[in-house]
Amino acid sequence: MNQQVIFEKDDLVIKFSGLTAIAGLKGELRIPYTTIKDVQAGNFKLPWRKV
Repeated sequence: MNQQVIFEKDDLVIKFSGLTAIAGLKGELRIPYTTIKDVQAGNFKLPWRKV
């Protein structure tokens, strides 16, 4: 599972590869900055992953 985060002029772009891209049937997620209301930084675990 590999993600790449790209900060473009108007959008935050997250590009997926491998099984994540296949499972989601999408290679990237575009989020316009105008729709982002809150940002937090820190460690987190995805609910479906047991690590």
